[in-house]
Amino acid sequence: MLLLSAGQELNLVQDVFAMVHGERRRTTAHAYTAHSEGEEQVSAGNPVDREQNEPAQALVDLRRRLADALARNGGTKQQLAQRTRLGRTVVSNAFSPTQPAPTDRTVAALAKALKLDDGPLLDLLSTARGDEQPHTVSGTASNARSMPAPRPGAAGRKPVADERVISELKQAFLALLRHASKIPPDDVNRLDNPPTEIVERQRGAEHAWDQEWQPLVAHARMAALEIRHGPLRRLLADEGLRYLADWNDDLRYAFFRRSRPWVLEQTVTYLYESVLALQRGEAVPEPSPCYQEVKSSWELRQEELRALYDEE
Repeated sequence: MLLLSAGQELNLVQDVFAMVHGERRRTTAHAYTAHSEGEEQVSAGNPVDREQNEPAQALVDLRRRLADALARNGGTKQQLAQRTRLGRTVVSNAFSPTQPAPTDRTVAALAKALKLDDGPLLDLLSTARGDEQPHTVSGTASNARSMPAPRPGAAGRKPVADERVISELKQAFLALLRHASKIPPDDVNRLDNPPTEIVERQRGAEHAWDQEWQPLVAHARMAALEIRHGPLRRLLADEGLRYLADWNDDLRYAFFRRSRPWVLEQTVTYLYESVLALQRGEAVPEPSPCYQEVKSSWELRQEELRALYDEE
């Protein structure tokens, strides 16, 4: 029985895909010689067929890149699941040509573990899902601003989101801003040896505050998932709102020597301004220094938790 590596298996799937759709695989050398050999028109194919095949081809390319990286790193999918803290089924499905496309979060986690730039992979994922405007540089918030904003009224271009979704997001962010200002003061970390009474009182107040905070964040995220613009949807649902949900532990470095209400309010404000900018047809604004600190704090805590998990 012939055993194929993950990369070889996906290459075989790609070859079969090309044969089914009557298209020849074209190497880089062929692309450079197409002009001189008069094959450019033949390789281009029917524009309609090519557009229809593009999402499926993008998903094949995405999985091939992941499989090639896994083969280069010399690990197994089970080890990859442990490193990414994703379920084994989630990781296996991300590589399987018979499964639906993976999520942004899964692709980003796999890219990080496999030492790949997540930008091109998320571009392929956006194409595979038929997103209106996949980003072209990176999946990070700092690069989302480089994406061209959708032009209002452009022919054949859908708006960023329905007016209902935009209105719902605005209301959700305003509710988050109001509640962020009510977060209990951090008296515990201001004291070298806080009394048990103060610690218990603050923990109780934080728990009560968080009981209202989490539903507000979840509501905003549900609205953000309806955004058609891929980079903006990822910025809101997969990044900013996740940071806000994980405020209690993962933003500890962003909170250091800063007002907690101010940090949360600045984070919400940046996300809110990003929605308004795309609605106006402008580029996503530069992340504020506070938002960058929040992002760095969250990522550092994830690295620390992964290191603890690996030690166990």
